Amino acid sequence: MKLLFILIAAVLSLNYSLVAGELDSTRSVVLVKKQIFAHALSDQTKQSLTPKNPAKAMNLALAHTLIPIGASIALFSIGDSNVEGIQLVTATSLLVYGGLIGPSVGNFYAKDYARGGIGMGLRAAGTLMVFGHIVETIRYDNDDDATGGAPGDGLALLGTALVMGSTFWNILSARNSANAYNKKYGLSGISFGYDPITKKTSVGIGFKF
Repeated sequence: MKLLFILIAAVLSLNYSLVAGELDSTRSVVLVKKQIFAHALSDQTKQSLTPKNPAKAMNLALAHTLIPIGASIALFSIGDSNVEGIQLVTATSLLVYGGLIGPSVGNFYAKDYARGGIGMGLRAAGTLMVFGHIVETIRYDNDDDATGGAPGDGLALLGTALVMGSTFWNILSARNSANAYNKKYGLSGISFGYDPITKKTSVGIGFKF
């Protein structure tokens, strides 16, 4: 009887070991499949993304800044000094676009909306400072009782510095925005890979434009 219990215990222990081994094998297969699926999904995601060209980002910022401003100056200079109607609206719109939005276009192209938006905000604030100074100067000039220099010169200088500084900052940072986008999604630079089946790692260097 004792021998029978020993044999039953041995059979149960053997069955438990076999079941546990099969479960471990199943877990390993599932884990490998998940890793392979995740790797394939990552590759599909990368293929669906378009790399951002750093040179193109900077050129877009320059073009969307200089061309509208140049066209605006040309429209303002046509005819007499009192430009009216559609010509005035067009020239003003081009000036606002080129001065406010244009420098950030390169950042927006590289999907760096934070940097582009901050630059636009700084230029808007600087423009309001300069415009406020102009209004105060006109009011001062029309006041016969006013004495001394016109108020707000320091504010105008600060506003001009904000506009110019943020303009150069956005244009020059467009390249960095594109490079950061490509690095974030692994579209260029050094990439590391792991094969869960062969358990080997790989290193690749790729530059896509």
